[in-house]
Amino acid sequence: PRLLPIAANVNIQCGGVFVAPGDVVFGDDDGVVVIPKTLVDVVAQKGTAQEEIETYSRKLLAAGRPLSDAYPPREEWLTKPPI
Repeated sequence: PRLLPIAANVNIQCGGVFVAPGDVVFGDDDGVVVIPKTLVDVVAQKGTAQEEIETYSRKLLAAGRPLSDAYPPREEWLTKPPI
C-alpha cells in the first residue's frame, strides 16, 4: 500500500510526547529524546561539558585511579588535573 502524507510541519504526538516543527529528535540504543527547539543550544552545551567530564574520568581510570575518584571526578581535578 502507498502512504501519502496528509500534513507537514505540524505539531504531533509520538509515544505520548509532544513534538513540534523544529524540535530535535535524537535516538540511540538506549532510547529516544525530543529536545524542544528553544533548548537545543543549552542541551548541546551541557552535553559537551558532560562528555568532557566522562572522557577525563576514563583517563583517570586508565591511569589506575579507583572508580570512586574517577567518577564523578573531584571538582578541583576539573580545573587542575592530577594527570
